Amino acid sequence: MTAAQNVRAELQCDGLLPDGTAFFGKVSGGTSAECVLNVQVTAKRGADLYGDTAGEIIFTYTDETGKEHSEVQEISVNLKSPFSERSTEPEQASPKYWVWIMAGIGSAILILCAYLLGRHRKRVQG
Repeated sequence: MTAAQNVRAELQCDGLLPDGTAFFGKVSGGTSAECVLNVQVTAKRGADLYGDTAGEIIFTYTDETGKEHSEVQEISVNLKSPFSERSTEPEQASPKYWVWIMAGIGSAILILCAYLLGRHRKRVQG
């Protein structure tokens, strides 16, 4: 297998705004390659701003003879509203944990007081 030259990918999808084209460069035959493409998620055009949307990634490359080829990969994405999953009230700790935390702190204070009282009595007697 020969290498594909000038490999690049272009994203076209309603609701996704890519920052240019992903450029892979030379990819040897029988291997894979990775590339980062920054994509900003926006709202869809039309009445429904969020929900399912579809698009495609167009892979373009040049073969060993210099002929350019393109392959299309279909994609689908579900766009959610940025406000859809926000809770309105803060999450509070369970009352059980609060009782155990206070019991632990109270026990530590009692042990410290007993230790200090014992040291004080030894000094007074000694």
